[in-house]
Amino acid sequence: ASAIYLLCVCLSFSLSGVDFKIKTIELGGKKIRLQIWDTAGQERFNSITSAYYRGARGILLVYDLTRRDSFLDLHKWMSMVDK
Repeated sequence: ASAIYLLCVCLSFSLSGVDFKIKTIELGGKKIRLQIWDTAGQERFNSITSAYYRGARGILLVYDLTRRDSFLDLHKWMSMVDK
């Protein structure tokens, strides 16, 4: 239930096919601002996703269990993150 609550209380935005959510939480007495960006793995966003990575302290890559190709694409995304 807490994960569902987290998703419901986030501010939600959509810009040209990129969805993102912003949530500020407190953890260990520090405020942490979470930004969740969803490009849905679309190739047209490859050139701009590196701008999202700058300054990030963590990155979560997600794949679709029902689509093997999305799992295989994780290697490509991890390479982009490492650059």
